[in-house]
Amino acid sequence: MPLAHYLSTARKKDLCFLRSCGPMNKLLLELGLDNLVLVEKATMHRLVCSFGKTVLNGLDDPPYYNQNVFAKARDFLLEKLGSPQERNEPKSDIFFINRSEADAFYASSLAEFKTSANQRRSIPNFDQLVAAVHDIGVKANSFELESASLKQQIAIFRNARIVVAQHGAALANIFWMKPKTTVIEIVPPNSDVCMQKLCAVMDVQYVSVVQSDKHAPVDIKEVVAAVLRHDQPEAGSRRNHPLARTWAA
Repeated sequence: MPLAHYLSTARKKDLCFLRSCGPMNKLLLELGLDNLVLVEKATMHRLVCSFGKTVLNGLDDPPYYNQNVFAKARDFLLEKLGSPQERNEPKSDIFFINRSEADAFYASSLAEFKTSANQRRSIPNFDQLVAAVHDIGVKANSFELESASLKQQIAIFRNARIVVAQHGAALANIFWMKPKTTVIEIVPPNSDVCMQKLCAVMDVQYVSVVQSDKHAPVDIKEVVAAVLRHDQPEAGSRRNHPLARTWAA
């Protein structure tokens, strides 16, 4: 988002050298920007010595959250990508986001942080969470975003009415969600509040479910109860489902 906002105001003829972001490079290249050049750390250091640098204060930092900046960045990205097609599915879609296996990049010498994806955090009973929601008659889909294109990630979150995900970068996609939709965040100890603040700025309802450890099982009853509270269509009939009454007991 900081980069998109910067590029939306930069002159088109100006070259922008950006330090390589490893697996994220494929998302940046998807934008097809002729004036964006990705370089490795050593090359970036030499360029900075010659030309100086522009610091983009992180929009991952709640004090810098700004709806106008977000809107400008979002419009810029959609213009470059073409507006992702929304799928012909009900607007009541509920999406669970899981973490995949770590990309091989993080085991290489280029990676400064050696863990990612399910190495960093995980939900060992993820499949049981999704199954429990299905069992009470609520439609839910699950995704792993690490292999998804930028267009696919945008489409998933634009289609979602409820997103259930563990704390992490995947939830930066709250940026694409529609107002009055809901995020249920699985929150391990010592997590920051950036996703809660982002929801507030984007007018997205926020619910937290505490996880005792970053790799601990998640309370299925609490997640199902949160989904039931925010799953408005046919909510009455779903709450009367025998399994729904069991979870709510």
